[in-house]
Formats: sequence, structure tokens, C-alpha cells
Amino acid sequence: MSISADALGYQELIDNHGALRLLRAANAPVILAVLDNHLGGKTRRLPTFELANLVEADLEELRLRTSLELPRSAQAYCDQWRLEGFLVRKPSDQPKVETYELSAASLAALQFVKGLLEPQRVATHSRLSTIVDAIQKLARDTDEDVMRRKSSLLAEREAIDNALALLDEGVVDVLDEERALEQARDIMDISQQIPADFLNVTADFEAINAHLHASILNSDEESARILEDVFAGVNHIQQSPPGRSFNGFFGLLRDPALTEAVQAALDDILGRSFASSLKAEERHRLRNLLRDFLTRSFEVHDVMTQFAQGLRRYVQEQSYQEQRHLKKLIDQTLALSHKLAATTPLSQNMDARLNLTHIRMRPISRWQLHNPGLYRSENEEVIAPAPAPTLSLEDLRRIVRESEIDTKELVDNVNSALAIKRRSSSVDLVVTPAEVLERFPATQGVASVVGLVGIAMQQGRLRDKHETETVRWTRKDGLKCKATIPQYEFYQEVVL
Repeated sequence: MSISADALGYQELIDNHGALRLLRAANAPVILAVLDNHLGGKTRRLPTFELANLVEADLEELRLRTSLELPRSAQAYCDQWRLEGFLVRKPSDQPKVETYELSAASLAALQFVKGLLEPQRVATHSRLSTIVDAIQKLARDTDEDVMRRKSSLLAEREAIDNALALLDEGVVDVLDEERALEQARDIMDISQQIPADFLNVTADFEAINAHLHASILNSDEESARILEDVFAGVNHIQQSPPGRSFNGFFGLLRDPALTEAVQAALDDILGRSFASSLKAEERHRLRNLLRDFLTRSFEVHDVMTQFAQGLRRYVQEQSYQEQRHLKKLIDQTLALSHKLAATTPLSQNMDARLNLTHIRMRPISRWQLHNPGLYRSENEEVIAPAPAPTLSLEDLRRIVRESEIDTKELVDNVNSALAIKRRSSSVDLVVTPAEVLERFPATQGVASVVGLVGIAMQQGRLRDKHETETVRWTRKDGLKCKATIPQYEFYQEVVL
């Protein structure tokens, strides 16, 4: 490529890439500090209102302690950062609540700036060993020569046998603390790139989904092929290169044996003596490495599934037919407008009127509350008040009994049952709720039973906590019911 093409390509990258746009923003230090503090650590996602509150507190501190120009409100800054692509707004599990998280551009900018503040050594023994091992493994795994493959495996087995022999002799070759810290930090450096990869994969899925929807609107061979594939159950998003790459990562991450082994290894690493030299944040990242990967992977998988299901519904419900017809009309209109522009000056008046929807804006001080009493119909009929019905005491008692337990009736029934039993014998006897209901049926159904048990609990006594009795009543529809209750007894008159 020529130097001019390279220059134009870099110019387009500088103008359009979100990470570079963030770095050259007027308040780049504030944006980087705020986003890193609230969304770049343990917390990756926050409700929009919560982030706005946190940013408001940050702005107050910055205005007090620095000379930075920050004239706008926290909500305005959050909206601006979302429009510029520094934040991504997504729906949450809670209804009517949306969340903010960092975009791939913001993550890239933060990683670049942190790399300048705390540069990581690239030419380390750990990274060179990783590169050498990867090269040797790639060469071996792609070699079709049987003898060379066999020779390589025999060399590995010999090295393993030698290591086992040393262990049998009690010789343990433990990695020194400096090398161990190098490898641990290399692991974390690689893992820090994964969240940005997840966001990039999600953006790829969005672009593929938009391309598929746009292709379906065109009446060509590609559109026919996509429709045929969707009807046949083909998942174009999952089978795309980003989809296949992500599914390989996701499938490996969901292997329970592998994840358990890796988590156990991480726990062992954090228990080693060299791990005490790691920062608290680094230990936290290592401990939650797999959990973070799984959480973000499921989010990306849900996005891929939603796009695939939405595309299938779009095709099966024939929604594309209506939009295809609308696109055809728009294309025809544009073609006619181009022909007209070739023969008609742009300044020529046209005898046409286009009514646009609009709303009249007025200051809030001129708003008036609506008073329905000011608007009366000319043919309004006078509504005569209906005479109030006459209610007797029995009517009032019936209304009350429909919503309240008739405690007075139950008290009278208990006292009457006690009096009847005592008249029939010279001994001072007691009665139970079941005996009361045998003489005086439950006029309010189960409500009478509940009220009677309540009186027994308050003014009676429990005969034996292990003894029970059966109470019976009849519902309004004639259905006979029964229930088992603890055996209480009334031994004296009860009162309201």
C-alpha cells in the first residue's frame, strides 16, 4: 500500500475509534478516572441512576479540589459519554431499570493508559517460555510426519520420567518467587484483555445481525439463501467466524472437569508463599477469574441467542415482506427525485404541502391545571339524588356478620352449653368447642369455628397438648366440612 493510503487509514482510525476519541476528549482525565473507579474494578455494571449519583459526588469533589471546568450535571455527562460510545446502556433483570457498563473503547483506553502508568515488562522469562512452548506445540500438532511426532512425544515422556525420578529422590524443583510473580502477572495481563474481547464479539454479533436483516430486504440470491437457511433452522450468527470462535471458548469454559481443576489450581496458587507479594486487587482478580469469565460469557451467549431468535421471528412472521415493500417504494421515490433534480432547479417552488407533526412548547409558568368543573355540557341532565334506603337493626347486623365474626353469638353459645351441661349433672363439668358446635351449629361456617377456637385459646384451657378433637360445620352451599383441632375446654363462663 502507498504511504497516502496508510495515512488516510490512520486518519480514519484516529477520527472514528472510540478509545482515541476518549483520550483526546477535553475532560479525558476526569472521564478515565470516573469510569475506572466505578466500572473498571470489581463492579462492572451499575444502574444508570446509581452511576449518576456517584458521578455527582465525584464532580463536587473535583470542583472543590481542582481547577477543572466541569459546568454540566452528572446526568448530562453520563448521557454525553453514552452518546460518544464510552458507556454502553443495557436493560437489567429488574423492570424499568437500565444499567451502564464500559464500552470496548473505554476498556482499550484504560488499558493503554494503565500500561503507560505501570509499564509491564514484555521481555521476561515467563513470556518467552510461553511463546516457545506455544511455537513447539503448534509445530508438533500440525506435523503430519509420524516419526517426528513419535520422537517429540518420546522426548516429552523422557523429560517426565526424569522429573519423576528426581521426585523419588526427594528433589523438588520449585519455581523461585520472582519467576512465580512474573507468571502470575502474565496470567492477569492476558485475562484483562478478555472483557474487551467479549464486548468486541458482542459488537460483531450486532453487525452480523444488522447485515442479515438488511440482506433479507433485498430481493436477490443472497436474500433467498438466507431465508431458506433460517426456515431450515440454520443459525447464521452462531455459525459466523465470531460465533464459532466464541462457542469454542464458551464450550471449553463450561467443561465442569476443566473448570474445577483450574479453580483448584488457582486456589493452590493463592495459598503459596509468593502470592502474599501480590496486591489485594490482584489476588481478588485471580480468585474470581473463572467466575468473571463465566458471567461475561453467559451475557454474550444470551445476546447471540436473542439475535438468532429475533431473526427467526422476523422471518417466520413475514415482517420482512412489509419492510421490503416499503424499501421498494422508498427506492422508487429516490429514483424519481434524481430524475426530477436533473430537469428542475432546486430553487423552484412546488405546489405541494407537507404537514409535519409538531408540538407547541410553552414555559411551565404558563401551564394551568385542568379543572373539570369549568367545562359543563349545555344539555347536561340534572341527576336527582336517589332516596336513601331504610335499614333496620337486623339489616345492619346482617351486614356486619358478612364481614366480621359474631363473637357475641359465640360467647352466648358457650355459656348456654355450659349451663345445660351443669343442669344435667350435680358435678361442675366443662365443655369443648366440638360439644358447643354440636348443640349450636356454626351459623357463619368456618368463621364461627375460627372465632370459637380463638375464645378457647384466650379464656379456656388446653386439656392435653397431645389430644385433639374433630369439629364439624356446614357451608352455605350445603357441603359438610370437618377439621381436627387441639382439644380445648371451657371450664367457666366466658365474657366479651
